[in-house]
Amino acid sequence: MKPGVALTLLVGLAHANPARTGTEAVAPLAAVYWPIAQLPDHHGKRACADLDKLTSAVAALPKHPPNDVPLDDPTWQNPARNLLLDLGSLQTGCKASDGKRHELGKTITIDDDWTSLDADIQIVLDLARPRTLTPLLKQFRPLLADHNPCRQIVTIRKIVTSLADPPTGANTAKWSDRYTQLARTTDDLAYQCKQRDADGDIAGDTTGLHDWFYELVLLLPPQ
Repeated sequence: MKPGVALTLLVGLAHANPARTGTEAVAPLAAVYWPIAQLPDHHGKRACADLDKLTSAVAALPKHPPNDVPLDDPTWQNPARNLLLDLGSLQTGCKASDGKRHELGKTITIDDDWTSLDADIQIVLDLARPRTLTPLLKQFRPLLADHNPCRQIVTIRKIVTSLADPPTGANTAKWSDRYTQLARTTDDLAYQCKQRDADGDIAGDTTGLHDWFYELVLLLPPQ
């Protein structure tokens, strides 16, 4: 995909108006996506026919998470950026007379591009589903914004320990897996804080703390 195409799409996302709810945020995208996704085959061809609609719907996604979506900007924006980039790849394939593009010695069809785009859209649609944080997750979330997590490490460890049991409606196996990763990251962070290791190590553990926290948030049953 040409850099200019990606830049244009990213600028569109950056200037999209925020939506009040997640449902409103993705309504234009869902309206274009589902008629394509429900076809038995030839998804790439239909996606190319609706390319302008798809492009407009993706550009309309808000830059910031809607009010009822308990995510931060990076967790909301990164999947949307992946969606934009894969849409740019589909645009390139749609412009080719044979519906194919070539990348790193591989031939990629518009159906291949649709497969990638389909996965991206499903992720974005899931992100936009409203969720309610549990009291413990609400208590934990502000701690992620502290640039010196070591001064909060006692509180962080206490909350993480209390998060072991999944909330009602969450997938038990997935919660256990994500929680284990969060607990390990918290232990690593506590060790780094105790040893006063290099800032780079602590920053890495802080990033993991953020990522695994939001992995748990996304396991909360949507409303």
